Amino acid sequence: MLSIMSTINELKNKLQNKATTYLERMGIVDILAKTGTDEVIPVLIMALDDPDKDVQWRAVESLARFGEKATAPLLEALKSPKTKNQAQEALVKIGTPAVAGLIDIIRDKNLSGITRAAAAKALGKIGDTADTAALMEAVKERDLALRREAVVALGRLKEKKALTLLNRLMQNPELKKFAAEALGEIGDAEAVRPLIRAMNDKDETIVRQIAISLVKIGSASVKPLIKTLEESDIDVVREYAALCLGEIKDRQAVEALIDALEDPDPAVRGNAAWALGEIADHRAKRPLQRALKDREESVQKFAEESLKKLENEESFGF
Repeated sequence: MLSIMSTINELKNKLQNKATTYLERMGIVDILAKTGTDEVIPVLIMALDDPDKDVQWRAVESLARFGEKATAPLLEALKSPKTKNQAQEALVKIGTPAVAGLIDIIRDKNLSGITRAAAAKALGKIGDTADTAALMEAVKERDLALRREAVVALGRLKEKKALTLLNRLMQNPELKKFAAEALGEIGDAEAVRPLIRAMNDKDETIVRQIAISLVKIGSASVKPLIKTLEESDIDVVREYAALCLGEIKDRQAVEALIDALEDPDPAVRGNAAWALGEIADHRAKRPLQRALKDREESVQKFAEESLKKLENEESFGF
């Protein structure tokens, strides 16, 4: 035992020595991991703060192999800005054994919001849904970083118990984008109405995220999207509505998309032409042929490509 400890101490000193090369430090981490003894865990934790990122991530992989035995020191390393990201990844790799400790950190209001946010992110990545109450509580706190990561984690965990909370957050300017992403991950039809209502946001990145989420939800989004395409007075909203309908590929949308080929906004007309090609319904053939004469070259191009898709469908007898 004494000889093992003396070897570990010797390797630790070499790891800390500035004269030790990057390749030597990588080798030291490998040697420490291969010993399989718990005594090397503190040294590997120290390697998480190595000047070289490759050494850091080799230490992450090595610590993950120790599983539950490495959890407590990794949870401590999560609290340091220097080792937070590396510890987070190691804890994710360890998985379920790390969950209880991560929940404790999320609930500990004496810790910084950054540390608690890192724990929330790790919990979401692990995918353990045994206890999501801590995340739902964290969403209601003041720290924005913590709230954002808790929202994203609830989406990753597909926590339907959080739907009401997330739907309300679609009215929160700071969390709207993250709530939209989470609602898309959960994929429940209950989210369609609040997502559609939020599509008139001035920030196009938020509108884009809402569109992605509506597509993920799928068929339940179709009728509200058709109504949005027909009735919205905001060009970018109609653009994304047409785009979503093309991605979902539901034939219910064909007539509304044909009408959108006459939209005053060229981007809406172009997206409608593209969407009709994705759905590939024969009703769109003549309207798309007319769209070949559209005053905008981009609309003509989309119409031409969609007509080719329709012809391919017909040639194969679909």
